[in-house]
Amino acid sequence: MTYAEAVARLLALRGGEYAGMRPGLERIEALLDALGHPERGFTLAQVGGTNGKGSISAMLAAMLRADGRRVGLYTSPHLVSFRERIRVDGEAIAEDAVVDGVEALGTLIARVDATVFEASTALALDHFAHERVDVAVLEVGLGGRVDSTTVGRPVVAALGPIDFDHREFLGDTLTAIATEKAAIFRSGTAISAAQPAEAEAVVVGHAARAGVPLLMEGRELSVTLRARSLEGQRIDCAACSGPISPATPCWRSPPRASWTSASPPFVRGWPGPAGPGASRCGAATGAGWCSTEPTTRPARGPWPSRSRRTSARRP
Repeated sequence: MTYAEAVARLLALRGGEYAGMRPGLERIEALLDALGHPERGFTLAQVGGTNGKGSISAMLAAMLRADGRRVGLYTSPHLVSFRERIRVDGEAIAEDAVVDGVEALGTLIARVDATVFEASTALALDHFAHERVDVAVLEVGLGGRVDSTTVGRPVVAALGPIDFDHREFLGDTLTAIATEKAAIFRSGTAISAAQPAEAEAVVVGHAARAGVPLLMEGRELSVTLRARSLEGQRIDCAACSGPISPATPCWRSPPRASWTSASPPFVRGWPGPAGPGASRCGAATGAGWCSTEPTTRPARGPWPSRSRRTSARRP
């Protein structure tokens, strides 16, 4: 099988990615069970919401990489190449690995009648396991409650702002949509950007029922834009009862700071990255601050990590 044939097979499942969509977790769970549950071999972080979830996922992956973790990043859809969806340490999955993954799934896809997104998610998680990642950052495809990325027990789940989207699948009210999206809060720590009142009530209520601690922008978290230029942005960050300390990360935020303000507590206690263009944090006039100047990385924070091993390819 060639790479082109493998991708064509994936993207043609059930008549195509959009036409063939079906809610439910039973098929992705069956695929992962047959593959030996690759999602159990690394730490999971899941990112949902309506706006900004792809950017939040990319920034989280970049911060973890800067701290020395081997990081898998799964996003969708792709713009040019299917390989864009599955990355390890910033590198897109190789064409031969896509072929290997499709062949590994084999008749399982047909047996469970998997959708494009279900098969792609299983392929990504299997690839991350073979590549020995420490952390996998998974961007929700649609909704959250029955999305194929809602597998395993993430150490953190985060929501960008919730708004009206995909009403034909998620519902016609903000309450219904928020209910689907907040369902990713099921383990670890929950993080949320500021939400409209109707969505906030759902998010807060679901986190409480799930017994998951929730940090929310405008409540435990705040970000104030201090300066903006072509070189980046400088922001003041505060969390919980006081300013963010020098050991807590900030980030180089894009032009719209508010929807990324959930990002720092993802890696709570994790030191800022090092290197040119990296962000660093410290105390300045009683508030946390972030800049894009080079810095030296402090001691490693509490994110789970495994000893570095050589990547294993499929036989």
